[in-house]
Amino acid sequence: MIINILLILAAVLSSLVYSDHIGNEKTQMQIDAFCSTMEGMKQVSGNYLKMEKGYAENWANYIERQNMTMDEALDYIKNSNSQKDRHAHIVDMDRGFRSSK
Repeated sequence: MIINILLILAAVLSSLVYSDHIGNEKTQMQIDAFCSTMEGMKQVSGNYLKMEKGYAENWANYIERQNMTMDEALDYIKNSNSQKDRHAHIVDMDRGFRSSK
């Protein structure tokens, strides 16, 4: 009788330990998946920002070579912007902020 009780207790304890181990593994897998997703999003965001920086540098170089005024530069950026959801802004450290859609 005591042996049966000990066997049942051993089975219950091993089930609890196994269940806890599986739960910890599942939690770790979810953490790893989340970190992997964040790393992927970080890379996509970084690539997007590099691309946008390239557009801004190209605009700035052209504007500088053409010796455009602020208003001419805003018109140039507005007309050359091929993506309607992209917004450009010019900051003049002396006169303040101007914006172009």
